[in-house]
Amino acid sequence: MSYNRQPVAEDPMQIWGAVGVLLILLLFVIWLFLPEVVYASCLILHTLWGLVDWGPFHNYAAPRY
Repeated sequence: MSYNRQPVAEDPMQIWGAVGVLLILLLFVIWLFLPEVVYASCLILHTLWGLVDWGPFHNYAAPRY
């Protein structure tokens, strides 16, 4: 007597349905916290720009400043 279970084929529509539901929930949460998301993304971009804005790259990327 074997206790090995045979793999069950998954329906691709169920997988895409779950992905769609998760995407809709993610968009809803982003919509609820939109001001915080915008502030956090601006903070991250400003910090990253400050990390790379030095030396000759500054003259190339932002010649007017």
